[in-house]
Amino acid sequence: MASLTYLIFNVSIIFFSVYMLKRFKIKLNLKAFTCALLLVSVPFIIWDMWAVSVGHWSFNPDYVIGINLFGIAIEEILFFFSVPFVMTTIFISLKSWNNPNDLAAKIITVLVGLVGLIFAISSDGRGYTHIIGLASFIC
Repeated sequence: MASLTYLIFNVSIIFFSVYMLKRFKIKLNLKAFTCALLLVSVPFIIWDMWAVSVGHWSFNPDYVIGINLFGIAIEEILFFFSVPFVMTTIFISLKSWNNPNDLAAKIITVLVGLVGLIFAISSDGRGYTHIIGLASFIC
């Protein structure tokens, strides 16, 4: 059962996202989702492929099902699609729930962008934190 841990995590995220979209009758913003995929998924899948190929890290076989694609666990590839999907879904859900003229919503949006910028600046260019911070600021 432990070998399904990572897969169950990813599938749960996807089901939660689909539930949110259906429950609140919200249309997925493909532009935002594509932005998240291009900024996060593509570079980090390539990075994972490189890191595994040179032996910087590997995936614990106790927590993955053992199917690899491009040298990395299939769950890892799914992770880089499921997390941007849920984050986009949450963002769209909150955005559609809030009145765009609501001052609190504007303040929260600005704060999230500023926190992202702070993470990007303070990360010393360290990959994941830097890119996620920049993506939060830009998107």
